[in-house]
Amino acid sequence: MPNFRILCLTALAALPLCAWEATRHFDFTGSHTLKPYPAAVAGSLSKNQDGYLLHKNPELEKACVYFNLAIPPEAKAMKYAFTYKNTDGAVPQLTVSFNVKDGGNGSNGMKKITFPNSPDWRTHEVLISIPNGTATIQCTHAAIAHAYELALKTVDITFLSDTFAITAAPPGFSPAVPPSQWQNVALLPGFHICVTAEPAAEQTDLKLTFDQQNLYVGFLAQISSRQALVAKVEDKGPDAAVFRDDCLELFLSAPERNLAWHFAANSNGSRFDGEIRQRVPGDPWKTQGDWNGDWTVTNFLEDNLWQAVFTIPWKTLDFAGIPQNPLGFNAGRENKASAENSQWNAYDGNFHAVDKYAVLDLANGTIERTRRADRASFIVNRLNPQFEAVLTQEPGNFRTGTWGTALLREFPEKIRQLYSAEEELAWQDTLLAARGDAGMLGPPLPWANRNLIGGWEKMRQLHEQFGTKFPYYLSNSAVTRMAIEAGAKYHYGKTAIDPACEGYREFVVNRLEELKTKPYYPQYLEHVGLVFGIDEPTNSVRNVYSRMRNPALATALDDADAEIKATTGFGRFGLYDGFAEPTPNIEFERIAFWRWWSANFARYCREVQAKVREVFPGVDFKSTNRNTVSGVCPMDVALLSPYSDWISCDPYPTSTAASYDLGRALYHPGFSAKMLGDLAAQAKLCVTPQNFIYRGGRPRPEEMREWASQCLKVGAKMLYWYVEGPNTLMNMWDGNLEALSINKQLKTLPR
Repeated sequence: MPNFRILCLTALAALPLCAWEATRHFDFTGSHTLKPYPAAVAGSLSKNQDGYLLHKNPELEKACVYFNLAIPPEAKAMKYAFTYKNTDGAVPQLTVSFNVKDGGNGSNGMKKITFPNSPDWRTHEVLISIPNGTATIQCTHAAIAHAYELALKTVDITFLSDTFAITAAPPGFSPAVPPSQWQNVALLPGFHICVTAEPAAEQTDLKLTFDQQNLYVGFLAQISSRQALVAKVEDKGPDAAVFRDDCLELFLSAPERNLAWHFAANSNGSRFDGEIRQRVPGDPWKTQGDWNGDWTVTNFLEDNLWQAVFTIPWKTLDFAGIPQNPLGFNAGRENKASAENSQWNAYDGNFHAVDKYAVLDLANGTIERTRRADRASFIVNRLNPQFEAVLTQEPGNFRTGTWGTALLREFPEKIRQLYSAEEELAWQDTLLAARGDAGMLGPPLPWANRNLIGGWEKMRQLHEQFGTKFPYYLSNSAVTRMAIEAGAKYHYGKTAIDPACEGYREFVVNRLEELKTKPYYPQYLEHVGLVFGIDEPTNSVRNVYSRMRNPALATALDDADAEIKATTGFGRFGLYDGFAEPTPNIEFERIAFWRWWSANFARYCREVQAKVREVFPGVDFKSTNRNTVSGVCPMDVALLSPYSDWISCDPYPTSTAASYDLGRALYHPGFSAKMLGDLAAQAKLCVTPQNFIYRGGRPRPEEMREWASQCLKVGAKMLYWYVEGPNTLMNMWDGNLEALSINKQLKTLPR
């Protein structure tokens, strides 16, 4: 691959600081000038009736020229429209440096943006967020190639505030026409990526108006082509599975009611709606799909634009007319082609962060976008520096691993297509070598031998070179499905099961026994270094044992009710339904239920551990991972401890901060680990620290080290980091590197 060099050309425009103006226009065919830097490249820049032409030959290293532009204090973002053409194959590039008053270039950050290759004249517009405190910007235009020509004609910059005027529908308004044709209706420009709050690659704008009967929200979503839209669902009934497709979404909330609504549609006109509720104040907001509103969506498709109109009657939200109190507002887009979820608000969190929604005040005719604010740090300021001291010089014998394999196969198809087979193999081998050198467990079985290029032989090489062993997961969606099909009694639909029930327990034990008869059993004996029972086993229990949620299981639930009364309910207190209306006995039923359930799950641990020791002599059994994501689940871990070589918990501070507050979140990892270690004292302590973006929180590397330190200081002997899906791998790679660094340090750290 050639060593590409970049010739940077920057436009220099001598503009004084001035009052707010919405738009700046730079016409390079006229008086606005571009000055190259250094002077030695001046001969490569020429001007004609079409503007400037930059010619880069292979001998030139680089050149930079800058243009300074004052930023109005109201500006929170800007649209940057560049008219240009370039030699085919070159990649035009813009670098924007944000500067504080009297600060140096880039003193408030920097942003690099590439433009599409275009041999013909083209105007391409991008949305750029402006950091708080920016006084001026410096814009640098360049192209990436060994040699090229770049022609620059115009730049139009439109500054955007986060507050917009909203007016009632004008005379003659009709929601039956595309939003692009709506006259005198407020335009709300720009969507932002959910996990970073940066502008989305494929942009969407909104238009919004209202009358006494309805709210009208128009979407104008850029698309590369109609063929690129994923639109397989054609169901016109309520609550269609639109989230499998590209979809547009609207979110409204009524803060005084502690209630929100979710509306979604695909380009076929299939719809979904639901209420967004908290079970109790402080809990996460979740969509409940059993609510159905009376609303419509109309789609308009063009080659490069998908428009849609959501018409929401006020009466379907139980308003008599135009709401007089402010509403919460957000709009979202799920883009399958780019694996990008974006939203109109500019905070780093998901669509359901109701407390971060924009303020839509129809009574006063305004909407104010929520823009991400710098969050508080999860780092603890300690007076005693000895907290970070190593406690002893004895070998720590720590174990480490991660849920995320980070193999290239996990990334979106568009990214995988950028790599050849040889590059994919190099990616895998470099990654596994780094993890092996850090002493980490390898990717899990029963998938590793199929997912790794080289299969069993690659696993053998890793073991010989680094001593790598591999965890074996007993629980997965296929096991759940097969256990239900085999007759497990307590389940919720076909995808959720009570792992404490007899049918599931027997199925897992039988599968372990059958493993001894498989031709690949010797390979399992050679490579398995840890057997893991089940993750967060209480998660589905409330659904399984609810008469309201699970009426199809009525007979089985009658049996459970009788058994609970006979064993842990003192003959009086039976089945606990977490979704039913409270009764005077509900707290006693809850206690009786969880005592009964925990005893059953302890039997699962006892029987599965015994079988693991028979099938995998000398291999440890990690029975479960206790759900401590933000609080603590009701499982009685003391009963499990005698039948668990390891037991784990998963404290995620960003979730705790979202559900409760920062004060509780600061020590959540250490507190959760200490509590589990004390209660399950006969088992070794494993912690699954947070290494992914969750509940609007993005862990920083120094915070991950803080969390690991808390857990180790209270007795954790294994860190098994949780990484969730390709979004984390793509948007938080620094977290993966930090986890790798911590794991490598633990390989030799005393305890």
